[in-house]
Amino acid sequence: MLRVLTFLISLLLLSATAGAGTYRFGVVLGNNRGSDPARALRYAEQDARKMHELLLQLGGFSPQDLRLLVGANAGEAWKALREMERRVAAVSDQPGKRALFILYYSGHAEGDALELGESTLSFGELSEFLKSARADVRVAFIDSCQSGKLVAMKGGRRGPAFDIRVTDEMASSGYAIVTSSADNELSQESAEIRGSVFTHYLVSGLRGSGDHSADGKVTLSEAYRYTYSRTVAHTAATVGGGQHPMYDFKLAGRGEIVITHIHPSRPRLLVEGLQTGRLVVVNQSREIAVAETDVSAGQAVRLALPPGEFLVYFLSSDSAHSARVRVLSGRETRLGPDDFTPRSLDRAVAKGGLFRRTLQHTLGSGFLLRSFPLLGEPLAMGASIHYRIGHQDGWQATARLTMTTAPDAGTSTDYLDIGVSGGFGYAWPVGVTWLRADLLIGYEHLFQEDLEGEGRHTSGLSYLAMTGLGVPLGPLVAVLELGAGGRVFQMRGEGWVHRLDLQVILGLGWKWKG
Repeated sequence: MLRVLTFLISLLLLSATAGAGTYRFGVVLGNNRGSDPARALRYAEQDARKMHELLLQLGGFSPQDLRLLVGANAGEAWKALREMERRVAAVSDQPGKRALFILYYSGHAEGDALELGESTLSFGELSEFLKSARADVRVAFIDSCQSGKLVAMKGGRRGPAFDIRVTDEMASSGYAIVTSSADNELSQESAEIRGSVFTHYLVSGLRGSGDHSADGKVTLSEAYRYTYSRTVAHTAATVGGGQHPMYDFKLAGRGEIVITHIHPSRPRLLVEGLQTGRLVVVNQSREIAVAETDVSAGQAVRLALPPGEFLVYFLSSDSAHSARVRVLSGRETRLGPDDFTPRSLDRAVAKGGLFRRTLQHTLGSGFLLRSFPLLGEPLAMGASIHYRIGHQDGWQATARLTMTTAPDAGTSTDYLDIGVSGGFGYAWPVGVTWLRADLLIGYEHLFQEDLEGEGRHTSGLSYLAMTGLGVPLGPLVAVLELGAGGRVFQMRGEGWVHRLDLQVILGLGWKWKG
């Protein structure tokens, strides 16, 4: 009887706890383009994806309450903001419910507005939204040039670190705005870290580098302190000049607002036993820095990371070491001094960078299904071999050899087509996969044998537009490619003809760097 009573009391306590929870909502915006197409950013949209992934993993956000808009215009941004405002209102109308709202933006800014393509989102309207929104606490991170104007016009201040004290139980209200730069400064991107400097250190701090109290929780105050100090240090000697994050807040309450939880049950990387230096964690397949922190001698460092394979750099004043590690879901992966191997101090690392932008080579082959150019058969089958060289997240040159055959095609008892083509393509990451697009032109030679056994052949030209999806499998990559184009060749009795060319390729590639 006592066990039953204890069980019922536990259920009641659990229900009461669940009913008093804090709900989290957010909108994440990223746009590489502003009003001037010639000044497109490289990493704003990628930074938005990184922030969205972080908040889902560590911020306590549910997917339906966190919107990601990449390349969207101002109208679409306002639609998402108002949609989240309606969701917040539905929660706020319930007794005992509290709400936190987070806005993140990465992109261009000019004058008094954020630029989303050719459309703008004015600082004044955004400020009014943040001040009047229904959520109990509203936090905005704005990563753009001259973004400090958003807070300067309201009395905001240039750093250093500040102290925002708001209870995590949300017995508080107000707003906080953090910007990546002052009102007269540029916000800088870095090819070394594959992203903006401000967002790189913000994400690093929220993954655990900023957890100064080592309690497994990263507060807004801790995140700002870490982001401010690292951003200023990184940009102090750059051509663009120092970059100083700014803040403006009007919050009332006690305790501190927690942005991310570094919970032991989440996949984590523990690095211990190192000397004083700098630790940088790079996504191995995409060469994107996902976290960075300073290390004191003997200090243990814990970073919350998504499952995957990473290259961990340890950089001291006179040496560099690296270790490869696979982080598994639901586990803490450990690295110690013996796991690191010496690495040559190339010029990029010596200057404070992470890695050089090396060329990637890919050699692959696959099964080819192709439309047949002659009457009598709809399809031809064969194989494709390709070689690509270029940056894995940019332009690549492609060379390709194809062979297709059909056993019986109307007036021909045998058909063979051998082609060589070349061109250029562009690749970009989407999550753990890669998308690519190619334009190819080439030469083809067609061989036939008619019903009397007489062989004939003809030359031809081809052009093809291809799109592809690649899935990394360690050093290999599985590829699905679709192509559409045309072929021009001579036919006896008809002269030069043009035929539609459709292709499907399923293959496997091997990639290496050098």
